Order: sequence, then C-alpha cells, then structure tokens
Amino acid sequence: MSSRTVIRGGLVVTASDEIHADVLIEDGRIAALAASGTPAAEAFTAERTIDASGKYVVPGGVDGHTHMEMPFGGTYAADTFETGTRAAAWGGTTTIVDFAIQSVGHSLRSGLDAWHAKAEGNCAIDYAFHMIVSDVNEKTLKEMDLLVEEGVTSFKQFMAYPGVFYSDDGQILRAMQRAAENGGLIMMHAENGIAIDVLVEQALARGETDPRYHGEVRKALLEAEATHRAIRLAQVAGAPLYVVHVSAAEAVAELTRARDEGLPVFGETCPSTSSCPPTTSPSPASRAPSTCAAPRCGPRNTRRPCGGACAATTSRWSPPTTAPSASAGRRSWAAATSPRSPTGCRASRTAWTCSTRPSSTGTSAAAAGSRSPAPPRPGCSACTRRRAPSRPAPTPTWSSTTRTPSRSSPPRPIT
Repeated sequence: MSSRTVIRGGLVVTASDEIHADVLIEDGRIAALAASGTPAAEAFTAERTIDASGKYVVPGGVDGHTHMEMPFGGTYAADTFETGTRAAAWGGTTTIVDFAIQSVGHSLRSGLDAWHAKAEGNCAIDYAFHMIVSDVNEKTLKEMDLLVEEGVTSFKQFMAYPGVFYSDDGQILRAMQRAAENGGLIMMHAENGIAIDVLVEQALARGETDPRYHGEVRKALLEAEATHRAIRLAQVAGAPLYVVHVSAAEAVAELTRARDEGLPVFGETCPSTSSCPPTTSPSPASRAPSTCAAPRCGPRNTRRPCGGACAATTSRWSPPTTAPSASAGRRSWAAATSPRSPTGCRASRTAWTCSTRPSSTGTSAAAAGSRSPAPPRPGCSACTRRRAPSRPAPTPTWSSTTRTPSRSSPPRPIT
C-alpha cells in the first residue's frame, strides 16, 4: 500500500542550495520538492504532514566507514549492528557501509556471508559492505570479479598489521590490477607497518607502554611514505585509489600532488584519526581519554592540521528518551531536532559544517542546555566553508559522517 508524507515549511538543504521548501515523500522516497507557499507546494497531499517550521530538512547521512562487531587484537568493537545503527539514526545517519573481513586462508565469500549474518535483521538503518582482502591469491582475485558483479565493489587492503591484514607490494599491485579490470575500487590503510613494528618493539624495550606511545611510534612520515607508495602502485596498475583515515599533513600532501597530476586518487579522514588530542600529563587517569582508534593518536601538529581546534564534541548531547528500532519505518528526509548539540566545528569526512546556528527564536531545538555556536576557527577548512542561510537559521539535524544524500532517513520521531 502506497504511503505519502509531506514535510512543510522547513529550510531544505540540498547538495547545492538552501531553500524554504515543502518535500513530498512517497513510499520512503523523495517524489517532489517545491518552494513553500507556491501553488505546486500547496497541491501536495498526503496521509501525514510534518510541520518543519524553524527547522532544517536535511538528507540522511551516509557513513562510508564503520566497523560494527569487528574482532581485532583479542577485542571486539564496542558496537553491534543493532546498537551502532541505532546511534547512527539518532545522529542523522541513515546508511552505513561496514567492512566484511576475509580471514587468512579463507575465501572472500565466507567473510562476506559472516558479516551479512551479523547484520541481517539487526539494523535500524540501511547498510552495505566493503570487503577487506587479507589473503591475495588466484582464488581471491577471481572472487573479486564475482563480488563486483553482486554489487560489492570496494576492497580494502592494509600496508600494516603483518600476520593479520597485511599485504605486501606485490599482493597490492595484483589486487589493484584486478580492480582496474573489473571496475572495483581499492581502499588502502596506508602506513608502513613493517617499520612501525620495529619502533613498537623498541618502545616496549624502553618500557614505553602508556597510551600516548601508541601514537608516537606511528610516525607521520611512515604514513606519508606508504601513501606515496600506494599512489604509485595504483598508477602502475591503472586503478583508482581511496586512502582511508588520513591523519598526517604529509600524507595529505601526497594525495594533493597525485590529484594535481590528474590521478584518480581520493582520501578520507574522520574524528578518531584527525582530532584526538595528545596529552603530556603523567597521570594515567588523565592520559586515558587521549586514546582512540588505531592507528592514529599522535602528539604531532601534523596529525591535526587545524591545531586541534576541531576536536570532536561527541559528549555534548542529551540521551534520547526512546530509541529507533530495526522495524521502524524509514523516511527519505529528516526534518528534525537532533539529540546532539555540537558547538564549534567537528572534524568530518566531508566539507559539511557542523556548527550549531541559532534558531529564529534564539533557542536551540536540540538538547536542553546546548551552548551558543562557536566562531569560525582560524586555519580550519571546515569552518571556512560554512554557508550562511538567507535568514537566521534553525538548529540543524547534525551528523558528523554525512557524505551524500540518501534515500532513507533515521526512524526517529519528529518533535
């Protein structure tokens, strides 16, 4: 049975514009968009109408790099597909792309099937998979072709973690050549893991085991060297390259140089790899909050191009009173208040801004007690790309991981 919803009166944010418009949704997909108050907008009819006056209406976010229920180093990721996707929905993210893992000695198919089994029936939002390739051989290369035909078109390799995920240059080149033939995309964890293991061994011998040393042995130059090597291997193979969680200015320089040469090279960053502040405090208790996702958490300013001004603000939110469920309906756009109330700017994988802006009433529609927006930070590229609305704007639905508009949105009540 067909269902229709109209969102009226909100400030609609598209990939290129901000416009006061009404949005017509049919069966969970955007059917039409018309300026508020026009005859076209007034002609929209639906079973449900949402009043978005004084609010943003934004596309659902797509987080292209998540690790739900991922085993690593004798531990597991804190989030399951259920808890992680519920949290994503509350933050405005409506699609995730997680990483299925091929174990050494096993097939790509078995790894992909295992991750489908974890996710099926447990997700509150849409999901898809990249494929981690840990064991490059002739069988694996043939499987890459089959997965591309099925729609799994991105394959992640590691230049780090020998004995676990590591691929040597020859294996990387062979996978890149295959991707060039079948239309796939190689994603690269770019850091010189062999050299880093030497530094780790030396640090352990000196008794340097506190969390801060995790970052200090992972030199920015070793990330830059691996990034350069991955770029040139991709150039030899004639394949595109996507470098994940870039965290050093030197690595950014390698990507910039390659793009200036016209190479199909891309990079991403995220809060855990670009905004984790260092600490020099001798107190273990005060050092603990500085730890973050491997492999990045270093004391160098090169890890934080904006000098740390864009530190993540995930603690500034009020817990929702109810949580979206996996069975809740999915809508194409969120006209919304957000339980998060970030201030200043937050490091993100995209140029989307995240600073709160005052609503037309001068109050925040997000969590109670939210702070006033911070001014742009000098040297922060995210802040300098802020776009001002045509009039005082409402508080946005915020997601730190928005990449592209999605056709589904969080199953979250509009208040």
